[in-house]
Amino acid sequence: MVAVFYPGAESPLGRYSMEASQGDAQMRGEAQPTAAIPSYTAGSQVQLLLRPAKQGDNNFNVRVYLATDTEFEPLQVATQISVTGAVRISGEAGKAFPAKDAPYQVISVISRFEDTPDATTIRQAAQAKVPTAGEHWQILSTEIQVK
Repeated sequence: MVAVFYPGAESPLGRYSMEASQGDAQMRGEAQPTAAIPSYTAGSQVQLLLRPAKQGDNNFNVRVYLATDTEFEPLQVATQISVTGAVRISGEAGKAFPAKDAPYQVISVISRFEDTPDATTIRQAAQAKVPTAGEHWQILSTEIQVK
């Protein structure tokens, strides 16, 4: 499941979508149906892509968080922003993306001009799955499982 929160059609940032690699299933064995929640084992590579609806620029920041019902913390992951505005977020399962007993949300906040929501606003938006306010930022999330 991927949830997308748009700040409004007039945002100079533009609209983004988020997708996760399909976890370890795409790497091993015969072709399998796509899992609803990508699952990774410790040591495998997690990769998330943020894609702009239209070609953009790289004049923005990206912050990444882990969120569960009881936890909310920043993740120390690698982010690469292309000149066209696409973003690759990557890290090792079990390290950059910690192992948990249950799936969790990975939340990405894209912001421009230092106009960015605070951590409380980000967590509330992700938990409530409602649109957020902000002219120059966008919150996207997806769920993953790291074992």
